[in-house]
Amino acid sequence: MPLGERPRRLLKVDANMERRIVRKIRKNPFGTSAELTSVVNVGLSAERRIAPSTLKTYAIKNCLISRRPAIKHQLTSEQAKAHWNFAREYMTKDMRYWSRVLFTDETQVLLNPVDRHEMVRRPRHERNNTRIMFWGSINLHGTGTLIKVDGRIKVEAYIEMLNKG
Repeated sequence: MPLGERPRRLLKVDANMERRIVRKIRKNPFGTSAELTSVVNVGLSAERRIAPSTLKTYAIKNCLISRRPAIKHQLTSEQAKAHWNFAREYMTKDMRYWSRVLFTDETQVLLNPVDRHEMVRRPRHERNNTRIMFWGSINLHGTGTLIKVDGRIKVEAYIEMLNKG
């Protein structure tokens, strides 16, 4: 061994162990490193068990970095002020004006809502798509049809929804 070089430890993680780590993380992406490590270590001999830091190393190596779950953010103070200014500006409009206005909105309903701060291990652009998207409209005369939306709303689909709604 050359001067100044540290002796290297034998790796506990071979290709099979790495696949096991990745499989357990993908099965429970919301698990903490300690929880996932205890699951990975079930049935292993003492010398084959891994530490949470080893699990983190192989998670990062396989692009399963711990991130916040993807959620929408609340309005900023600037956005809230803009909404308030809009309301003030249009508050004095008469009924003829409002009879020609159609308000539309879309919303996503999460089937597995996340209501606490937790981390999830996932590749950068992969998200859990357990959500349903709806589009609806209202005007002075009442509500429009509530429409279930599949995927992104493109111009043609939006015009069709306006005609239906």
